[in-house]
Amino acid sequence: MTWTPHGTELTIAAVPDAHPPAETATGRLQQMRQFARRFGVHEEYRKDKVECRLLPSPLDRYADPDKGIVDGAMFAFANGTNPELGLFLECNDKDWTYGTFRMGAAALSVDLDGKRIREIAPVQIYTTSGFLYVDAPDSAAAGMRPLVLTLSESERADRRSPSSLFVPFRDVMPLWQNESKPPRQVRL
Repeated sequence: MTWTPHGTELTIAAVPDAHPPAETATGRLQQMRQFARRFGVHEEYRKDKVECRLLPSPLDRYADPDKGIVDGAMFAFANGTNPELGLFLECNDKDWTYGTFRMGAAALSVDLDGKRIREIAPVQIYTTSGFLYVDAPDSAAAGMRPLVLTLSESERADRRSPSSLFVPFRDVMPLWQNESKPPRQVRL
């Protein structure tokens, strides 16, 4: 499989009012958990505002000394058991940074220390003639292209939920407006 991204919605920023990274991995994990608790995430679900909860343990822990990353972790905020927003926390030998990214399709608002830092528009999903179009409004600004998932006849017959992102598909081909030749194609 080949995939070539054209951009990202992830932006990295400094964690405000952060103490320097602890000397030990255990100390840094404790700091990351404290930083993560400073964030608040709300999802718009069926016109209701739902507070997402921080999952207690990071989904991943990593380091990349060649790139200057001494320690890092990926946390998630969930509505029930469904992760909606991911949070990266990383440090070099002096400073902490964070980045947020969507993990679901709903509209999200992200707060840090009680102040709104990000609004994420819902993903627009619609079908027509055996194609499932997935278009995130932020994606065009980030240089990304909507995806068109081509479904086979049997997959179209089995399709029950028009709002589901998780559908069986054969080919994934990104399209933007009326380009005569798609810039990339992914075959599964």
